[in-house]
Amino acid sequence: MHRVVMLDEIAVEQRPRWDDKTNNILGACRECSNRVSFQLNTAADLEVFFNALDDGDIHLASEATVVAFGVLDKDPRVYSPRPCCISGTDKTETGPEHAKFIQQILTADGEAKRGAALVELTMTRELSLHSPIYPLLIPPTHEFSSRGRRSLYFATGVMHGDHSEWPS
Repeated sequence: MHRVVMLDEIAVEQRPRWDDKTNNILGACRECSNRVSFQLNTAADLEVFFNALDDGDIHLASEATVVAFGVLDKDPRVYSPRPCCISGTDKTETGPEHAKFIQQILTADGEAKRGAALVELTMTRELSLHSPIYPLLIPPTHEFSSRGRRSLYFATGVMHGDHSEWPS
C-alpha cells in the first residue's frame, strides 16, 4: 500500500458565507487572506469586509484547492481519500506561492522543518534506473530516493509514502 497526499481544484460558487462555528466570513480567496480580518464581531467588521470586496482589495474564491490523504489500493473502501483541507483561490497565485501553500499543508503543525525532513527522507540517494518507481517520476526527481524507496512523486500530483513492499 502507498500513502499519498492528493491535491485538486474544484469550482465553487463565488459568494461570502458566515460560519457560525468559527464566527468567520468564508468565501474569500487565500491570496487575499492577510488583507482584512474575516472575524465577524460587529457590524463594522462586515462593512470593512464588503468595502474591501467592492474596492477590489479582496476577491471571492472561484475555485477551491482540496487536499486529501489516501491510500492507493484496489479496494475502494481502503482507497477512499480523506479530505483534510479546502482552501479557496482566485487562481492568481504563482507557482512559488502555491508551493508555499502546499508546504503549509505538509507542515500544518507549524514545524518549518517538516519540508526539509521530507526532502531528507525522500531525496537521499541516487535512484537506480531499474527501480520500479523510476519510470513514474518526472525529472529531476529521477535521480534521488530514500533507502526505503520513498520518493516525492510528481507525475500525477501525489506524494508516495513507503514503498518497502516493492521489489528492488
